[in-house]
Amino acid sequence: MHDSVIKFTCRSTDLDRTEEFWQCDTVDVRWDAIMDNIVKVTGLSASKNMQPLREGVFLVKDSTTIDDLRGMADLIKQWYKIDCFQISIDRSTNTAHMLFDFNDREKAKSVVINRSQQIALSVMILRYLHLPRPEGSEQWLAYFLKDRFNDNPDAFATLLDKLKHAKLGKESFNLASDVLNYVQQMCQGTLK
Repeated sequence: MHDSVIKFTCRSTDLDRTEEFWQCDTVDVRWDAIMDNIVKVTGLSASKNMQPLREGVFLVKDSTTIDDLRGMADLIKQWYKIDCFQISIDRSTNTAHMLFDFNDREKAKSVVINRSQQIALSVMILRYLHLPRPEGSEQWLAYFLKDRFNDNPDAFATLLDKLKHAKLGKESFNLASDVLNYVQQMCQGTLK
């Protein structure tokens, strides 16, 4: 089974400039802003072992654009508090490279993404970019459902309403209703 769709590694240089490239900061500018913020918030200088800049790499379709990745970067920042400041697409391998700032400005600490969040981030990437699900991702079913619910909290109620008008028998409709209600409550966090 895949651990995740996106693989993160520490990086201390700018991304390679490909034909499809975007940036709002250089690594040097971002690094200085992080270090200044740490001193401002904590009154101390940063640890020498600190690695706040990480590159995320994952496969994309031929049709994926920089604008698609920028839109997804906004969602990633909203949900995971990591800020993408450079993006490139390598068309020879159809890989996206996104350079992230993992420093939480309010706390002046590195953002930690645990295994569960890594899977949720992978699901977000797959769904947002309409990428095929990798082998083993059937183990992530709860994450796919939660991501769909986050996108549209009415999705399950809408599906149930459509099923009311389908020609299902009473038992089949009740089963579908129970499953959809359970999934919705699981996504809301009221059931496990």
